[in-house]
Amino acid sequence: MFKLKPKSITDFSLTANFFIGHDVNVEGLIKTEDDIYIDGNLNGEIEAEGLVEIAKNANVRADIRARALIIEGKFKGKSIVKEEVVIIRGAVTSGEIEANEVELEKGAIFNGQIKTASFK
Repeated sequence: MFKLKPKSITDFSLTANFFIGHDVNVEGLIKTEDDIYIDGNLNGEIEAEGLVEIAKNANVRADIRARALIIEGKFKGKSIVKEEVVIIRGAVTSGEIEANEVELEKGAIFNGQIKTASFK
């Protein structure tokens, strides 16, 4: 099991420095050194030094660069992740993932390409 995966969604949503709520729609570029918790809709790009979590009710169409990524909701796009990507049961993901490690839980849907690579 990955070390960055929170024990529960509540654990991470309460500690994330950047929070997009379930009634929020965002378009454009988000650039931050912090962790991001997304429970709403996002269309654009994310550049984060921390962990990005796409919550169960979220719908994200974006290119993502981050340290780590957890997907529970819907994600379409390209992600380049330095450490690990975890796709949770019930998530629907399509696109390209490039990461050091990728975990696809039973019951998660993924359509696309996965490339594992060591980042320095």
